[in-house]
Amino acid sequence: RRHTRRDQVTHAGQAHELPARFRLFRLENEDVCGTVYDQVQDDPATKGRLKATLKPVEMGSGPCPVVEGGGFLGFEHALYRIEVAKVTGAQARFKWSQFNAGLVGRGECDLGGASKKVTIKANDQAIKMSGLTNFYMEVIEEDQASGHWRVTYGAEVSLNDDDLEVSTEHYTESTVPSGTVFFRLWNEIRLMSDFPKVTTPTDPTQLGDGIYLEFDAPAAGNYLPAAWVTPWPWSTTCRHRGSR
Repeated sequence: RRHTRRDQVTHAGQAHELPARFRLFRLENEDVCGTVYDQVQDDPATKGRLKATLKPVEMGSGPCPVVEGGGFLGFEHALYRIEVAKVTGAQARFKWSQFNAGLVGRGECDLGGASKKVTIKANDQAIKMSGLTNFYMEVIEEDQASGHWRVTYGAEVSLNDDDLEVSTEHYTESTVPSGTVFFRLWNEIRLMSDFPKVTTPTDPTQLGDGIYLEFDAPAAGNYLPAAWVTPWPWSTTCRHRGSR
């Protein structure tokens, strides 16, 4: 059985619901907190790891050398978020956002025909001023049965005036979203296999802006959809985190 608990917190005068999913753990007669601790923990050894590094610093020559290149090359206030994507296919993929996955909106779905699109109805200015015209879009809807929100559709889209036009679908269910929905826009969706672990002298693959990523090879269960990292500081190795 699954139970959903909703706690309310107040921030800046507004109430927010924080949904969490709980599952009952069956205890044996002699079980106490100390005996079940190891049984309810995730085993880090079974999880995939992501190593994020920056482009090596390039120093100038002369008596007073200065940095001439390398390091992070993007906007200094960007907060990158990397998250395991929920996809229909077997190949493991990740999505990433320079806005900490904060570029969102509401729109009217037209996903049943040949020319699939979502027409933006809310937050269009933030989307149009983001500097991006191509995105990975996820539709997120409330699952009434389990009481939490989840991804129900995912596709690469292009911005055309007020429309997000679908080019490639990566996650679909038996029923496509309809009506007005909430959606999240990511910069891209990429294959994990395009960013493999490497050894010197091979250079890792660059995501962009001087950011290099190396994923452990995908295997059964080592990458869970919606597990995420914000790889900062960049020189560290991060296990993916998030709820199952």
